[in-house]
Amino acid sequence: MAAAEQTPKGSWIFRNGAEEGNQNSQRLLGEWFLEHGHWKQALEWLLPLAEGDLRSEGNAAIALLALAGTDSQYEKQAESWLRRFAARSSNGDGYLVMLARGMRSWKGRSAEALGLLAGLAGTRSGEAAHVLALWCRATPKAATEWHCLAIELGFTKDWRVLQELLLELPQDGVESEELTTRVRSALDTAKTAEDKAARIRAKLDAEAAQKEAERREKSRAANRLAHVEVGPATVATVVATAAVMPFLQAIAAKSAGDAYDKARAFMKGFFRREGRVDGTGEPSLHVVVDPDAGITFQIRGGVLGDDALRALAEADLEALGAPDPRGRRVIVYWSSVLGQWRRAVE
Repeated sequence: MAAAEQTPKGSWIFRNGAEEGNQNSQRLLGEWFLEHGHWKQALEWLLPLAEGDLRSEGNAAIALLALAGTDSQYEKQAESWLRRFAARSSNGDGYLVMLARGMRSWKGRSAEALGLLAGLAGTRSGEAAHVLALWCRATPKAATEWHCLAIELGFTKDWRVLQELLLELPQDGVESEELTTRVRSALDTAKTAEDKAARIRAKLDAEAAQKEAERREKSRAANRLAHVEVGPATVATVVATAAVMPFLQAIAAKSAGDAYDKARAFMKGFFRREGRVDGTGEPSLHVVVDPDAGITFQIRGGVLGDDALRALAEADLEALGAPDPRGRRVIVYWSSVLGQWRRAVE
């Protein structure tokens, strides 16, 4: 994909690495396009990776199915990819259900979609039975039977719909009584599963809250103990909260006001005073924005020019300083060659 092509805002985060041939960046860029509904752009990055990467193959199949929903020329390819991927995936039934949902809207394929789901539901797929129940909602008895089967196969979501259907069933005859008994049993099973899931979620939420509290305390402790060491081969590190970037940006923004000269002198003096001499012979400043996430704001060079200050005022620091999805260290730095604030991952 040409670098000059117009792309949605945000995709540039992974674009540099992708265009340099980094396959992980290519996959992440393709997934970004997929998540934001840019199906064709997603395919451009995911298709070349699909043969050797199961995850990219599955995402490419999803993108093809989405395109088939608006353009019939993609239907055959989408079906082929989804069936092939389903045969190789541990969640193969889920992808076949996905195919059936899309196929139902394709011209002349509605009956085939129903048959695909019925075959899955008749053997092993609670999700397929659940979808059939929704499609048969206009026929209460059929919808009820499919909902019961879905729950019996382990798909316990939306049990309240089954509860509503129970009120619509005829209450006369042995067959009706048997179906009612089956419904009540299915409802008990679903409610028990929901209560268990709620207890598990509550436990996980409590553990996550405890970890976050510990992380915040660790960050506060680091702030209290922050210090600056100045000298040859020494990194001047200021441990700060995430507010340090807006603070620096606010100072740089004064370039449009009367206080710019003072702000510029302050920042230049700060960088000279707090810097260290690195391998290039130039001072640098490291501001650790988030020790846990590994985000570092870095200035190199003995002079911070006006162009750097102005660019800092306009930079999207939130995007530049976003944590790396793989947990690697992120460095935000000023490139005097390109005249831009850049992002690097180590």
